Amino acid sequence: IQAEYLTIEELLTASLRDEIVPIFYFDTNVILDIIDRRKESSLRLYDFLIQKNWSMVTSVFAKVEIYETKQKDRFRQEKELLGWTGEKIRKNMDKRRDLTNDTLKSIAERINSNLNDVIIHFNPFTHLDKDEDWVLAEGIKEKTNLSDKDSIHLAEALSINCRIFLTRDQFLLNIARNYIFSANPDEIMDVLQ
Repeated sequence: IQAEYLTIEELLTASLRDEIVPIFYFDTNVILDIIDRRKESSLRLYDFLIQKNWSMVTSVFAKVEIYETKQKDRFRQEKELLGWTGEKIRKNMDKRRDLTNDTLKSIAERINSNLNDVIIHFNPFTHLDKDEDWVLAEGIKEKTNLSDKDSIHLAEALSINCRIFLTRDQFLLNIARNYIFSANPDEIMDVLQ
């Protein structure tokens, strides 16, 4: 079906005419835009997609990335309060073992509470349970310099036949455009307006 549309604009126009129902895949950074209310275009796009009742999906793997991001943020905050330099924080970021179990639980509870309010379907990571899906992720990784996480996100989007891959990561965006219609939320909002 993707081949029926030469551009993302054509795909969105067909969607607006109710000829097709698009499926949007959200990269973790766009979900963080929404739950942290940090990027207006992501919030406007999210609201628009809800109003249109268009499908929004991501991998449950995105939750793991959100946990990691919030744990790193908390670690950075705690160490800044102790007077650590930015360089010392960066050098020790992978050694976040001193975050207490209570702190980790608090972070997880806050994330889960925020995600309960978000109408994005978290596809079970086990969707990539067929060998060909893992081969796809491996092939993407082999041919690109994407991180493991980004290779898995892109493979997941492709394996569940998403129409549009949303990310703010410019490097990932450039690579993803070779596989699927891809854009950042600003670009989608420009087209929709």
